Amino acid sequence: MDRVSFLIVGGGLAGSATALHLARAGHDVLVLERGAFPREKVCGEGLMPHGVHELDGLGVLPAILATQPQPFGGIGYRVGDTRAIGRFPQGRTGLGVRRSRIDAALHAACNACDRVEVRTGVRVRDLALDGDGVRVDTTDGAVHARIVVGADGLGSLVRRKAGLKKEHRGAPRYGARVHVRLADPTVQSELVEVMLGERLEWYITPTGPGEANLALLCEKDVAKGFGRDLPAGLWALLAREPALAPWVDGAEPISDAQLCGPLRQEVSAAVSERILLVGDAAGFVDAITGEGMSLSLTEARLAAQVASTCLDDPTQANLLTYERQRRQATRSLVWFTRLVLWGLRQRALAGWAIRNLARHPDAFSRLLGVNIGERALWQVPPRDVVKLLTGV
Repeated sequence: MDRVSFLIVGGGLAGSATALHLARAGHDVLVLERGAFPREKVCGEGLMPHGVHELDGLGVLPAILATQPQPFGGIGYRVGDTRAIGRFPQGRTGLGVRRSRIDAALHAACNACDRVEVRTGVRVRDLALDGDGVRVDTTDGAVHARIVVGADGLGSLVRRKAGLKKEHRGAPRYGARVHVRLADPTVQSELVEVMLGERLEWYITPTGPGEANLALLCEKDVAKGFGRDLPAGLWALLAREPALAPWVDGAEPISDAQLCGPLRQEVSAAVSERILLVGDAAGFVDAITGEGMSLSLTEARLAAQVASTCLDDPTQANLLTYERQRRQATRSLVWFTRLVLWGLRQRALAGWAIRNLARHPDAFSRLLGVNIGERALWQVPPRDVVKLLTGV
């Protein structure tokens, strides 16, 4: 049986980032990934400014910039003929970049690191506390780890085996996406565009020169309507939205259409004895604010810092430091996401709010400060709330 200090289940963005942070702290790390790289994933692929900063801190930003990602300086919301544009505060920019390219850069950095071993094509079957560690049974044999980090996504087995999964009773939401080569590259803007439809939202993220990610967030009945032919169903839905015509007409699909969900995943906590959860495995509210990747990178850094200091005594009580730091880092965005999600489900209210934001782009910009982690939700100036509610 292999014996390691740190075992990370899942080699995607959150898992690889955690491994690199731990290696920088002087630890040897084993990463188990059931898939292979490069790989695609359903993702909005808009990396917010603080997510760009996190990648820079890991030293992988130059490799990602070499793939020619598309910078964006804000978000545009559209309902009907009304469009509101919000710019990130202080001129900050995010990056539209294919998830496969981020994963590939992080995977390469892990493989180049002497302290990180990555095994792909290995599935975890079970795990349980075992003496002074956790026994993890895999398709490649058993591993005994002092600390396990679950970074295995929405359907996390680590979360379930650790007894941290919490059932969600709300209406499930799903995500789908396809990448396209644009017939007219000039339609590409310096914004992530969000368009509101009936029980769904469309997201257009520029991901490189002349290419875009056309992503959909929808309720269960819309997702079921795709039937067994997701590409045809998704493309037909795209073609029915007039506002999407500049991106869809004459566009050529350059990736397979993919669907995932339910998106909402809840946890009772992100830690238990000798186990921490990061990324989507640690719970996921909704992709509507586009913060998934950036939050995963923040959680990876926090988890590695706490796990590194707790290696000699990784009790749940000690690991709860990560839980507290994680909640503090994500509290405002979680509430902001829930508020936006509730508002978008009230379509009349959503249209009213977007019209008000269109009248006050300065207030919109300050609200985006919550979205990119620059301010807490309760630090939004009262005058901006008044503008949003009254349009005055």
